[in-house]
Amino acid sequence: GGFSANDSAMATAVEAGVSVIWIVLNNHAYDSIRAYQHIHYDDRVYGTDFRRPEGGEWNPDFVKVAEGYGVAGTRVDSPVDIGPALKTALAAKAPYLIEIVVAPTRLKATGHWDVSDLLAQEAAFKRARNHDPQRESNGNG
Repeated sequence: GGFSANDSAMATAVEAGVSVIWIVLNNHAYDSIRAYQHIHYDDRVYGTDFRRPEGGEWNPDFVKVAEGYGVAGTRVDSPVDIGPALKTALAAKAPYLIEIVVAPTRLKATGHWDVSDLLAQEAAFKRARNHDPQRESNGNG
């Protein structure tokens, strides 16, 4: 699920000629979002398991999505096929996607991000950097 939020990076890689390899672990879910729904919404989960109306698993075909961006790719359904897929991807010397089908996992998210704390840490870092005597003495302040 997370890859779907960033698949447009493939267009940039093609345009720039960057030989990046994406490895998509396809578990048919937005599991990190699902975990937080459990924690913060009293186990009410919606829209995080990719299912067909009749209940079967569903997911975009990420290899076809990659091909739509001009990126070659392969789907791996068995662990023994991961090595050959990586060799093919490395030999391509071009953007490449490997979709590895994995069993659905259920994350148990803990903790949270305190944005106020992160902003305070960033401000402290900037203050310390701006008052660094070493930077000031060598003219880089």
